[in-house]
Amino acid sequence: MKNILELENKLWLDGVSNIETQIDSDCIIILPPPISMLRGDEIGKSIDSLPNWDKVSFTDMDIAKRDSDNIIFLTYKVTANSKSQPQYKAICSTSYMKKGDNYKIILHQQTPFY
Repeated sequence: MKNILELENKLWLDGVSNIETQIDSDCIIILPPPISMLRGDEIGKSIDSLPNWDKVSFTDMDIAKRDSDNIIFLTYKVTANSKSQPQYKAICSTSYMKKGDNYKIILHQQTPFY
């Protein structure tokens, strides 16, 4: 599971430079407005408008596996901090599917809370 947790951490900290290598071609990402729901090619076109976070912390993390570890569901709360953005807190879920030797994100969702 360390691999999945590292991928999730990179999703938050590496931003655009990392996300396109982590997502499936038919991935769905659900973010709070103004972005809303993105799918497939829309993700790469819109993702550069997301903030770059300097530090993130995860709590209440839970992991569920299905289909002999080929599908992994991850849920957690995140607190993200940046020098240029207000602190962001959200309840998140990410679903990963194994593709060859790697896991790819097939769904990521964030619900902000304060």
